[in-house]
Amino acid sequence: MKKCNNYMLITGFLLVIFGMCLWTGKVMYLDKKTFSSFENRNLAIDPVMTLDGLKSGKYFKDTELYFTDHIGARDLFIKTYTKLQIASRHTFINGIHVTNDKFLLYQPLQSNHMNEVDKGIDELTHLKNSFANTEFYFALVPSKQTALEYKFPSYVNRGYQQKHRDHFVQKMSKTDFPIIDLLPSFQQNFTKKDLERMYLTTDHHWNMEGAFYAYDYTMNYLASHSKKYKGAPVNKNDYEITWEKPTGKFVGSWNNQLYRLIDTSSVKIPYVYFKSDESWDDYTVYLGPKKEDTPKETMKEFFGKDKNIPDPGYGSVYQGDYDEINIINPKAQNNLHVVILKDSYADATYPLFAHNFAQTTFIDPRYPTGKSVQQQLAEQNADIVMFLYNDTNVFGDMFKFQTIK
Repeated sequence: MKKCNNYMLITGFLLVIFGMCLWTGKVMYLDKKTFSSFENRNLAIDPVMTLDGLKSGKYFKDTELYFTDHIGARDLFIKTYTKLQIASRHTFINGIHVTNDKFLLYQPLQSNHMNEVDKGIDELTHLKNSFANTEFYFALVPSKQTALEYKFPSYVNRGYQQKHRDHFVQKMSKTDFPIIDLLPSFQQNFTKKDLERMYLTTDHHWNMEGAFYAYDYTMNYLASHSKKYKGAPVNKNDYEITWEKPTGKFVGSWNNQLYRLIDTSSVKIPYVYFKSDESWDDYTVYLGPKKEDTPKETMKEFFGKDKNIPDPGYGSVYQGDYDEINIINPKAQNNLHVVILKDSYADATYPLFAHNFAQTTFIDPRYPTGKSVQQQLAEQNADIVMFLYNDTNVFGDMFKFQTIK
């Protein structure tokens, strides 16, 4: 009986090993998976054997990494471990903190980049001085990390994100580059409950309600400071906010990193509409430069067009990033052309800013275009240039305006 049990144990073990080998072979050679949506990174590729690689040992290290990235049931193992960490209330899981009410926040940045912040401000000043006839503004919008920083446990080291943004605001205020700092306004005018309603619980972005209040503050600043924009201040009563339940379950970028283990079945998405005869159909969106051969859509076709897919994210319920889009509003009360240099927080504002200008150009400096930002702006010949960056984004490559990408 004992001998039989040993045979069964050995057979079972060999079947598991053999099964794992077959599964791994399928993943490597049939599925050929190259990207992990959960980890948001490219997976290791099959290394090429070379004499130098064999001598240095690099080939064996790369082979080990390739095997580790593609081993059968890898996602299942990591998901199970992630579920265990959530149940055990770890402070950070895959770099994400899960609050008691299931808000997700990223682990605060622990490295000091003050010198890089200063370099970015020098670049901004140089860029502005290169366009004497153009008005420049910098709208620094509250990220989820800074607006909801109070939701971290008291023992968590807050790191440098708040320090970086405060340093950026302080240094910018000493230049002639107008900065529109929205975080103090958000903190003074909204309760914590209000603020939490403006951000997507499982994503690193705000929602369109948060984007609307930032738009409101920014346009009111322009109305009172700009020599070119003569529009009236935004009247909130001219707008309505509706909340829609997605057809599928909203995912969220940070929930993806937790293998979608946070329940989002109750999440609703806000949309802001202008209450008048003006419609998003009145706006034409060029999916690139404003040229005859550029594909174009109405704003209604463009904005939120993927919101009913099975697992929508921020870019689905609103819109995603483009290297450049141009929005033409034939009913604008002026003939102004504004260029908005942006990160992904601006994606929820596309139809909002388009209401105020004849032409609104959104340019994302993260995309390679074969030109520098300065060259792009020279081609645009804009009346107003505005930066719209979230306040964790105050240094780095998006401030290198002379670099050709």
